[in-house]
Amino acid sequence: GSMPGTSKRYAKYLQEFLAFGYKEHFSLVEIQQPGAVPRDLLLSIRSEKIVEWFQFKAYGKAIIGEEDQPKECQSSTLVSYKKGLSHFMPRQMSPWDPVNHFGNPTRSEALNAVISKVKKFEVRKQGVETSARQPLEYKEYENILQLIKQKAMKINKIEDERKYFKTSALL
Repeated sequence: GSMPGTSKRYAKYLQEFLAFGYKEHFSLVEIQQPGAVPRDLLLSIRSEKIVEWFQFKAYGKAIIGEEDQPKECQSSTLVSYKKGLSHFMPRQMSPWDPVNHFGNPTRSEALNAVISKVKKFEVRKQGVETSARQPLEYKEYENILQLIKQKAMKINKIEDERKYFKTSALL
């Protein structure tokens, strides 16, 4: 784990994914502690299931058609889901072999294709709007200008006082 809180978040992703794709395999108690998820269940996870979950997260449905657009989440969200699930995969370092269902299922080409597709929609402005791109409300804008003004005045005041002290020292 990198930052504190990261593995907690990753555990939440795993729980959510298992509840989506593998709920018949275990009790909810097991989902509560990702450490308690049996290794053989983790090893049985197929890339196709993760693809369906990603599509469900991005499009609101597991199986998508040509007309569907990802309006539910961004590609960056899917990337963090991918990291989160990968964190728990027993064969973390192995590329995914789709024929033998061996390796790390989060490293499959199919999964990366879902992420790329969602990203393409974003580039074409057909995906989810980033919160950063939402227009500023006029009031917010005014507040920001006010803050900039105050900061500028403070800096100028300090400058003026310095000038004043310099001149008075010369007198």
